[in-house]
Amino acid sequence: MNKSLSPDEVRSANIASMGPELGELYTALTTELTLTCWRWQQSRDLFGRSEQRIELLNASAPFFFGVVGDLLFRETVLGVTRLTAPPQTFGHANLTVKRIPPLIVGSAVHQKVQQLCASVDVKAAFAREWRNKLIAHHDLDLALNRRAVALPAVTREQIDDVLSDLASLLNLVDEHFNNQTTFYEWIERGEGAAALLYVLRDGIRLDQKRSEIEYDPTWWHADLPPL
Repeated sequence: MNKSLSPDEVRSANIASMGPELGELYTALTTELTLTCWRWQQSRDLFGRSEQRIELLNASAPFFFGVVGDLLFRETVLGVTRLTAPPQTFGHANLTVKRIPPLIVGSAVHQKVQQLCASVDVKAAFAREWRNKLIAHHDLDLALNRRAVALPAVTREQIDDVLSDLASLLNLVDEHFNNQTTFYEWIERGEGAAALLYVLRDGIRLDQKRSEIEYDPTWWHADLPPL
C-alpha cells in the first residue's frame, strides 16, 4: 500500500477494494505480519549476519544481548502461531490467515490461497510446539528433564521460510484486489539494530582509547562513564 497513506486511509482503501469483512481482516493481518517480520529482522541483523557482529555484542553486553535474542526469537515464534491459528479457539475468534479462504470463494486466487494456507500451517508446526511446551506454557517433563521429547531444533532458515510464505499468501490477496504487493521486511536501517551495532563499535573503540590513557576504577559508580 502507498506509504503516504495514513493507517485509516489504508484500511478504507482495502475495504473499498475487498469489501468490509475481508478488507478489515486483511489490513489487520498485514499489520501483524509486518511487526513480526520487523522483529525477526532485528534478530537477524544482530545475530544472523556475521561472526564479527556476535563478537561485538559479546564485547559490549553479552548477557543483555542474550536476553534480547531470546525475546526476539520467542516473539517471532508467537507471531507465527498467531498468524496461523485456527479461526476460533475456546469460543473466541482469532486474527488468522485461515479466515481468508472462506471470504474469497469463487475468486481466481481462492485455490492458491487455500493451498498456501495449508502449506504454511505445516511449516508453522515447530512454532506451535515451542509455544505450547516452553513459551506460553512450560511442559513439566521438559522442565524436569524426565521422559520428555526434546523440542524440535529451529533454524533461522525455517523462520525465514514460514514468514516468506505468509507474505506470499497476503500478497496474493493484495495483488488480486489492489494490483500491488508489500515488502514486509522493509525498515529504515538507521532506526534499527544495525544502527546500534555502529554505536557499539564506536563506543568500544572510544573506551579502548580512553583506557590506554588512564584507568579509573570508580567510573562504574556513575550511571554512565563520562565521555
